[in-house]
Amino acid sequence: MLADDQVKRPLVFGFLEDIPSDQSLAATLRIAALELSSATANREMSLKVASALNIFGLSKVKPQGVEAVRDFLHKLLSVAGDESEIGTVFWALRWYGDEQTIDLIREFPAMSDHWESARRAAIRAIKKRN
Repeated sequence: MLADDQVKRPLVFGFLEDIPSDQSLAATLRIAALELSSATANREMSLKVASALNIFGLSKVKPQGVEAVRDFLHKLLSVAGDESEIGTVFWALRWYGDEQTIDLIREFPAMSDHWESARRAAIRAIKKRN
């Protein structure tokens, strides 16, 4: 299967992101099963999954198991390296975070203005949704 190839997987994510639906989100989550079980397995691929999840969130497509997605994003946040990685996860957490997520986000040190806006947006969106 095309999605089993680590090199071609981002291309598959790109196609699935262009078709925001329950089915394409479910396919993305199936393809990303390794990353969902261990965010440290391939951080670059995990960040691509986080970006895809953000796109689905923007499209208002929600997964069946929001808890698994949130846990994945929390794990990824714990291994994120620089501000761009942290900010990418913050953007995705807008759609899948909960009160625990807000506490986790607030623990991070202040970032540059560009990425600090991701923190504020995530906290605001989570509060509004809950």
